Amino acid sequence: MITLDMANNKESFTYLKEDEQKYLASHPDPSHMIVYLKQGKSFMEALKRGYIDSVKEDIELHKNESDALKNVDGNRSL
Repeated sequence: MITLDMANNKESFTYLKEDEQKYLASHPDPSHMIVYLKQGKSFMEALKRGYIDSVKEDIELHKNESDALKNVDGNRSL
């Protein structure tokens, strides 16, 4: 049995295999996976979808950082 405390929200995923529980417990930020596990997705499906969400989030953050730097540079030239 694994119990995760994600932002004071305790979740138990007793149906996971022992190695899946260990993976989830040792993951630095399993929040993307937990969304799909809560929906009843399998561990592998949650892993795949969580990875895709994480990559999309990283891409969006990079784009926003680039846009912010362009705005700063544009404001300096005013």
